Parts: sequence; structure tokens; C-alpha cells
Amino acid sequence: MNINKKLYFAHQSSFIEKNVFIGNNSKIWHFCHIREGAIVGANCTLGKDVFIDKKVHIGDGCKIQNSVSVFAGVTLEDGVFCGPSCVFTNVINPRAFTSRMKEIVPTIVKTGATIGANDDSMRKYYRTVFVYRGWNGCDTGC
Repeated sequence: MNINKKLYFAHQSSFIEKNVFIGNNSKIWHFCHIREGAIVGANCTLGKDVFIDKKVHIGDGCKIQNSVSVFAGVTLEDGVFCGPSCVFTNVINPRAFTSRMKEIVPTIVKTGATIGANDDSMRKYYRTVFVYRGWNGCDTGC
């Protein structure tokens, strides 16, 4: 069940599964898909064709541009900007015929970070947690 449906805008073409929390004043535009268990904070904007996987946490005030995919294991802290068509891959070495869902690599995008258009967040990174830093080059609290 969507807890506060009347307190956010969702375009009629978007698909929001049950047990999703969407914060006040958020806007979900055309053809978005938000999976069960996802959390979208207050004052967020999800552009056309955004996919939010199950158990993803989107902080308050995030702006996610058109055609962005945010897969399981990703956390966007407050105020993150994701440029058009960026993708958060969550498995380092995916294969078509081998399930690697037990190998999901957590990704944390820190407060105020900007991810450019068409970026692939796992490209060349092989750490347990990949952390994007905010505009001032510091983690939260700097």
C-alpha cells in the first residue's frame, strides 16, 4: 500500500508497486516504475522512464533525470542529482545465465553529489562500497 498517495504527484502512466513509501511533494513523471519496498524521500523529482528497484533508498530532495535505472543495493543520500540515462549497476561481473543477485555490491551516493549523464557507477570500481562525494569533495558533515 502506498502510505501517502495524496501527498505526492504520480503521472497516470507510472507504475508504483505496493509497499512503496514516497515522501511529500515528490513528483513521479511518465512511465516510471518503482518496485516494492523502495523509499523515495520528500521533494524528489523522478523524470520520464525512471526505474527504481526494490529496496532502494532515495533521500530527500533528489532529482533523477529521464531514463535512469537505480538497481537494488543503491542508496542516494539527500540532494543527489542523477543526469539523464545514468545507470547504477549492482553486480561487478553480470552474466545472462548465472544469477549473481547474492553478489550485489552496495553503492552509496553521498549528500549533494552529481552523477553525469550516461554514467555507469560500477565502471572500473571493484570495492565493496563505492562512494560518490558531494560538490565540496567531502563526505557528509564536511
